[in-house]
Amino acid sequence: MLRVDMINLGFDSINKYAIGEGEYHYSNKIAMFSKISNTRLHTEIANMQITVLRSPDSAANEKWDGLYNMLKELNGY
Repeated sequence: MLRVDMINLGFDSINKYAIGEGEYHYSNKIAMFSKISNTRLHTEIANMQITVLRSPDSAANEKWDGLYNMLKELNGY
């Protein structure tokens, strides 16, 4: 979802997204790597829902619309 949410993507953006830092407005606001590292049992993350739908219903850059649509399809939208 980070690729869908951002026009320019660099290492720092990926790192901040993964650990839950930064003041960005992502579609998925769950800091997955932090969540995984803080869980004690696999069941704490096994059924976690990841937000895919954005407003507006398209990627930040039109070249990533295909990826966005595939992610929606994989998540049952």
